[in-house]
Amino acid sequence: MAGCTWREHDGMRYLYADYRGLDDDPALAVMAEAAGIVAAHDGPVRMVSDVTGARLGYRSQSESKRLSRQVWEPRGTRIALIGMTSLQVMAFRGFKRLGQGRAFAAFQTLDEGLVYLAGDEILRP
Repeated sequence: MAGCTWREHDGMRYLYADYRGLDDDPALAVMAEAAGIVAAHDGPVRMVSDVTGARLGYRSQSESKRLSRQVWEPRGTRIALIGMTSLQVMAFRGFKRLGQGRAFAAFQTLDEGLVYLAGDEILRP
């Protein structure tokens, strides 16, 4: 079931964005939903984006970059990406090297992502 839901782990509330198995069109809808929730939320949001089995193309990548600049980073969003393929991890690292995507970090498991989200770093860039 794709979409966004609020979840809780050890007293920490986070937004779960479910991209599992999606391609560009439905993924763009989930991104729009997540961006609307984050923009309307009072204060920074912790978010898990599960991209397991997703087939995200150029449009999703472009929109993710735009949202990173216009929504995620300005709002202090901390995002744990989980379920990425090796190719997606390589593309993500290139994105980070270009100085973009400061809101994101990639992890293999949900548990690793939740540890990152629970960290006490300041969420504001």
